[in-house]
Amino acid sequence: MAKLNWQITSKQIQSVQNIVRTYKDPPIVKKRLTHAERSRSDKATEREVADFLAYERLAGVKHKQARNILQQFGLVRLEIPIDSRILNWLKSELEISVSKNDLARSYHSVLDEIQTLCKESEVMPCVLDGAIFASVEDQKDIPWTDYEEEWGSKLTPDEFWRILVNSIMTTNTKSGQGTALDRYRQDKPFVYDWIECRKLNEGGKLFEHVLKSFEQTKPKPTRYWRKAAQFIATNLVRLENGLWEEIETRFSRLQSV
Repeated sequence: MAKLNWQITSKQIQSVQNIVRTYKDPPIVKKRLTHAERSRSDKATEREVADFLAYERLAGVKHKQARNILQQFGLVRLEIPIDSRILNWLKSELEISVSKNDLARSYHSVLDEIQTLCKESEVMPCVLDGAIFASVEDQKDIPWTDYEEEWGSKLTPDEFWRILVNSIMTTNTKSGQGTALDRYRQDKPFVYDWIECRKLNEGGKLFEHVLKSFEQTKPKPTRYWRKAAQFIATNLVRLENGLWEEIETRFSRLQSV
């Protein structure tokens, strides 16, 4: 896909500023505003760390999931996860159409244009992302306190594992109330527990344990869950074989700026 070149208009800039102004009070936006003011992280470092996670090191993690992980640790302000909420808002409010195929072919180019739009609007991408999320949830009449996201989690193996597994599980899977994933998580399954998963992997049996726990879920999970089980088992081995130390080193680059 060729490099994009959105022709940004004053009307589009105003739309960006309006949504951030309208949704400045939800916790999801307040936390990001505070982070954006304090952080000095730069685009090159954020992208390098995100791309290190995406496709290169973590099984089942692509551009969006990598940036979701970094965002939950409060480490990025420019590199954001682009999901259907953002794509729908771009189309409905700014008349900018980006297909999922375009995004898959050139995530960086789409993100570059969003970052340029935000720069001209004097709004940080992480803040716009939070405002769009808040606006979508507001239409569902969900109280703001009900979707106060995790932001700034402390980097530990336990917390990284929990966030990683959740990112894998919510890929290609509906997670709303009453879904298979919602019911599975309500049972506080072992799969989110780093220490327990390490114990169960003795003899390389984690995949079988995870898959068995998935198969007991009702309603029946999607076929993707089998892939998810393999991703989880693969990532545990990689983390134990030195990847965790690499991640700590990369993340420290963002924590120090």
